[in-house]
Amino acid sequence: MLSSQPPLRAKQKVHMLRAFRVVAWIGALALLPACTGICQAANQGAIPVVLRYDDYSSVTPTALDSAVIALAKQYHIPITIAVIPNVCSGDFHSLDPETSVPLTPQKAAILRDAIASGIVEVALHGYTHQTVRDPSAGGYTEFQGVDYNTQYARISAGKRMLEGAIGRQVVTFVPPWNTYDSNTLRALNALGFSVFSADQSGTTYGMGQLKSLPENASTANIVGKIQAIRQGTAAPGPLVVLMHPYEFADFYPDDSGWQTLQSFEQLLQWLVAQTDVQPQTLAGLALGQSVGPLKGDLNGDGQLDIPDVTLALQMVIGTRKPTPWDAFVGDMNGDGVITMADAIIILRTVAGVLQ
Repeated sequence: MLSSQPPLRAKQKVHMLRAFRVVAWIGALALLPACTGICQAANQGAIPVVLRYDDYSSVTPTALDSAVIALAKQYHIPITIAVIPNVCSGDFHSLDPETSVPLTPQKAAILRDAIASGIVEVALHGYTHQTVRDPSAGGYTEFQGVDYNTQYARISAGKRMLEGAIGRQVVTFVPPWNTYDSNTLRALNALGFSVFSADQSGTTYGMGQLKSLPENASTANIVGKIQAIRQGTAAPGPLVVLMHPYEFADFYPDDSGWQTLQSFEQLLQWLVAQTDVQPQTLAGLALGQSVGPLKGDLNGDGQLDIPDVTLALQMVIGTRKPTPWDAFVGDMNGDGVITMADAIIILRTVAGVLQ
């Protein structure tokens, strides 16, 4: 006897097949190690990475600065922009008197818009960035070896100018050329700064309440450093990536730049696809403030749990259409779409299989 049921349409068959797969994977969850207490979040054991973009000012190419910020926003990668508020208009390396240029309204507006996105932190990067010392006497510096009162006055003036331009408090200081001394640190503490980022060679005497996050990587070696941490051949810890405008060969062709906007975008694409990498800003990392989304957190509650797995599976079988934000947060393997592979990664992380 022939069945009275109409034949299944091809689309219905596809949905049924996907549904069976979903049931199978949910069943597989029971075979995975159970969570103890609160399910483990994906950022447990993550490698913190901070992008520190130095020298933003009225004399750096606006198109480049805007493009760097736009790419960070596009890929939801937090970034700290270290700003020179009253930049030397001539040669940073000259001891001759130079005029200074305050942050222009256009450059200030770009920063305000970037801050509003929640992705960008603005740090103070000196005052004029002009050296006060001949390099033969110990290298370029704006502050090192300068008396306390002068340093305090310059940093205070820079802080006041920058905060006035962006309408926000500035809590992070990045010294030009990464050079400073104990008087610099004393002045920063007196002026209420919370975070400090130079390199790993300077003094810690006078650090006081400042949280120090020295730069220790570049865009040229960050991938290798992350892989070394994974392999256990390098000590775990935050990676602070130092960047300058002059590194971009498409804007500074005569400065031996080693990257372009295209290669920078490729790096961001790689970073966003790494489930064990947690991008942050300097202040966000030092002060324990989460910046940027937790990958896989589709319901936005700040942790990875079973509801996130459920949402991912609904998107896989087609019963829930992912928004562009869902597509970013839920794309765990970086292939641009949410698939069963992404749902499996979220599920395994929730179950504690991925650390």
